[in-house]
Amino acid sequence: MNNPKNSKKLNVDLVRSPQPYLVTDVGELYSPNRLLAPEPTLPLLSGILQDTGAKSGLEIKVTQLDLRDSKNGEIAHEHYGDLRLPYIESTLRKMCSGIPLQSRIGALEEADVIGFTNNFTMSRNIVRGNIQKVRAIFPDKEIWIGGRDVFSDEVVDLYAESAGHKNLVIFDGHAFYSLPEYVQFRAGLDANPHSITSFDKEGKRIQFPNASFMELARQRGFSPPTPIYSDVETLDKFNYSGEGPIAEGHGKFAHITLSVGCPHKCGYCTTGWRERGLVVRSIDSIKVELDYYKSMGVKTLAVMDDNLLSMGVTRVNELMAIINSYGFNTEYGNGLEVRLLH
Repeated sequence: MNNPKNSKKLNVDLVRSPQPYLVTDVGELYSPNRLLAPEPTLPLLSGILQDTGAKSGLEIKVTQLDLRDSKNGEIAHEHYGDLRLPYIESTLRKMCSGIPLQSRIGALEEADVIGFTNNFTMSRNIVRGNIQKVRAIFPDKEIWIGGRDVFSDEVVDLYAESAGHKNLVIFDGHAFYSLPEYVQFRAGLDANPHSITSFDKEGKRIQFPNASFMELARQRGFSPPTPIYSDVETLDKFNYSGEGPIAEGHGKFAHITLSVGCPHKCGYCTTGWRERGLVVRSIDSIKVELDYYKSMGVKTLAVMDDNLLSMGVTRVNELMAIINSYGFNTEYGNGLEVRLLH
């Protein structure tokens, strides 16, 4: 029995789609290897949703479905197209590996909402295909789609088409603040929904006003809820950094973000233009997350900040001293500003 809008109960199934990648005509990988990289987004969203429920008196059940994980079914490998680039001599094969969503449709039957994440442009067509499959089988279910990117009107239209222009909610950029507000709004509580494009059951498009993530973080303080991993053992299985496996004996492996954004607006990078600033998490929220990882037996943390060093030497040293005090091995998996390395 699904729960209607304005209900104080909400069942959310979060789906991580199969992984696309590129290989050469002789089978060599030509793109980052995220087939076995940890999945941080579903746990992060689970933490936000559970925190929202606790603070708002809502009963929220969250199920995480990673379609790269063989515990959820048989992995299939699909060659779905070719790519020819002018600066290489061979044709690249577009591949996708994971569990076909249709084999797990039964697991989505009780969900009020089915949410998809899309943090990388190359995943977009895979995610759109899964949205189409869900809409064909569940014509009246609410679908969520989001990622840290700010979606253009063209991309919003593509997702809307995939969902049949109805019962769709598109989150624009980071959902730290927009997701709790929407969930409360959906439940009929006093809320300020923002940075969302939605389509109701009749197909009417509703554009909620945009609100700057940076401004909200500065006004309210940036203390995101701790991610919730539904299966700790996945941190042993998914132990690739994106460039390759971590060193032997250094798992379990998890991601952590200490800050979001970058103060620069480099032409080759979307971060500075998207975030338009830098915000650093509160020390208390960082310590709570570190305690959580320590309790799970995590051995290696990948610091995934957009530009870690831009927060300044004093703050970087302070935060890294805290991380080092836990005895974690540390990997820097994202932006490090070269001119600040010394």
